[in-house]
Amino acid sequence: MSLEKYHKMGEIMDRFLRPNTFPLAYKYVKNESEIPEKALRPLKNYKTRLLICQCLHLTKTTGRTHALTLEDNYCLEGSVANGWVEKPPYMNDGTAIYPRLIPNQEVARKFECDKPFIPAGKGYIGVVMSPLAWTKVEPDLILMSLNPARLNRVIEGICDQSGERIVAENSGRGGLCCWGLAPAMNTGKPTYVVPTFGEYRFTGDSDDDLWMVLPVSYLETLIEGFEHMHKAGWRYPIPRFVEHEPRWPDGMYGWETFEAYREKVQKGENYEEFKDNWMGTYTDKDWFKK
Repeated sequence: MSLEKYHKMGEIMDRFLRPNTFPLAYKYVKNESEIPEKALRPLKNYKTRLLICQCLHLTKTTGRTHALTLEDNYCLEGSVANGWVEKPPYMNDGTAIYPRLIPNQEVARKFECDKPFIPAGKGYIGVVMSPLAWTKVEPDLILMSLNPARLNRVIEGICDQSGERIVAENSGRGGLCCWGLAPAMNTGKPTYVVPTFGEYRFTGDSDDDLWMVLPVSYLETLIEGFEHMHKAGWRYPIPRFVEHEPRWPDGMYGWETFEAYREKVQKGENYEEFKDNWMGTYTDKDWFKK
C-alpha cells in the first residue's frame, strides 16, 4: 500500500473517530537506513535516553516522527518486548522485581517469564513511529490512544466486519510493549491495552487513556466498519438519547408551572393567590421536607 493510501486512511479515521491525539504508524526496522532522515532520536535530539512510551506520547501529541533503537531506549523491558535484545538472566529469574515489587521470588520468576515478547532472532533493531495521516513509513502496526468510548467504536468497527473477538491479556506490568505490541506482532491479531502505572507516570497521559494495537492488515477492515456503522447511526461523538421531555420538580422553570400560570393568572386569577397556592403545594412535597 502506498504512503498516500495510509495518509488517506488516517484522515478518514480522524473524521469518524475524532481522537484527541494522532493515530500512529508503528514500523519495526532491521537497519538504520530504514529510519527517515528527519526522524527525531532521543540521544541525538533530546540528549538523553527516553522510554518508548514517552516517544509515543511525543509523536501522538506533536505530530513529529520519532525513532528509537536499543541505545535510545531507557526501558530494557520495552527493548526486550520489541525484540531488540535477548532478555538478561536477572529478568528471567525474577531478580529485577523481587522483593521490591513482588514479595515471592517464584511468583516474580513466573511473572517475568509469562510476559510476551518478540523473539530477538527476528532481527529488529528499532522502531519508527509517525502520525498515520502523514506517515513517513509503511507501518506494521497502527496504534491509537483512546478513551473507552472511542475504543469501543474501534472494537465494534472491526468485529462487526470480521465476526471475530478481540482478546486482551494483562498482568499489570509490561504495558503496551509486552501486552500490545508483542502480541499483535506475534499473532497478527488486534488487541487493546490498559497502560501500566509507569506509563501513566512517565508519559503525562490521562488516566482515561487506553491503547488500541492494530496489525496493519486490519486497517481497511476498520475503515469499512466505520463507514458502515456511521450510516446506521453508530458514531463518535456518541449521539445521546435525549429526545424525551424532562420532568422537573414543581416550582422550577418547567413547562407545567408556566402552563398553570398562563391558565389561571392570565385568565383573571390574582397572582398573589396563585403564588400562595403554588408555594403551599411545593413545600408539602416529601422530598422538599427532607
